[in-house]
Amino acid sequence: MLAVATAAAQLRDKDQSSLYFSLIENALSTAAKEILHMMPEAPKYFSESQRASFDKGVTEGMTRGRIDTLLKLLSHRELRVTEDQRRRITTCTELAIVDSWLDRVLEVASVDELLG
Repeated sequence: MLAVATAAAQLRDKDQSSLYFSLIENALSTAAKEILHMMPEAPKYFSESQRASFDKGVTEGMTRGRIDTLLKLLSHRELRVTEDQRRRITTCTELAIVDSWLDRVLEVASVDELLG
C-alpha cells in the first residue's frame, strides 16, 4: 500500500497526485501512516494543510525530546525542580525557549535562574 501511495503521489498532475495521496493515506492504519510520514519524499506530496500539520508534529516532537533532555540534565546536575517549575517546563510549546534553556542549563546555579 505504501508503494502505491508513493507511486500515486508521483503523478505529473499535482492536484491529482495530492488527491490520490490523501485517499490512500486515509485508508492506511496508524502504523502504516507513521511509516509513510517518515519517508523522506512524503512531505512534498502533502497538501498545504497536511504539510502544516506535519511540520507542527515535527516541531512538537523536537520540543518534547529537548524538554526530556533538559529535565535529565537538571536531574544529573542535582538541581531541584519544583512541581510548578516542572509544569512550566513540560508545558512549554516554544522550541526557541526550550533551546535557550538547553543552552544555559550547564551554566546556571538553580532552576529559578534557568527559567528567569
